[in-house]
Amino acid sequence: MTPRTAIQIAAGVRAGTLKAADVLEEHLARIDARESDVHAFNLVMTDQARAAAAAIDAAVAAGNDPGPLAGVPVALKDNMCTHGIPTTCSSKMLQGWKPPYDATAVTRLAAAGAVAVGKTNLD
Repeated sequence: MTPRTAIQIAAGVRAGTLKAADVLEEHLARIDARESDVHAFNLVMTDQARAAAAAIDAAVAAGNDPGPLAGVPVALKDNMCTHGIPTTCSSKMLQGWKPPYDATAVTRLAAAGAVAVGKTNLD
């Protein structure tokens, strides 16, 4: 994985020199390699993240600006509501609960072109 700042990723994706899908795959590979040691994620949203990255790459290819955070992978704490995706707050009591809406921060990150890769532990 090539270390890059969020600014470098977004600038590269917006300029077409980086693909959001490639950046995402680097991050997913890193998560896969380290997760068993660090237990940072309650849920890795692989399919949703790949779809978001593909949409960003399609927007760039069509000449559209996908936003200031174009292709930047972000992890969401598991207390942030994500429509239709389990939000447990790291509690067994909330296991399986899927919010009927996105938190405002989640909506704004997506609108800015960020790619949510998963929900992180609160413990």
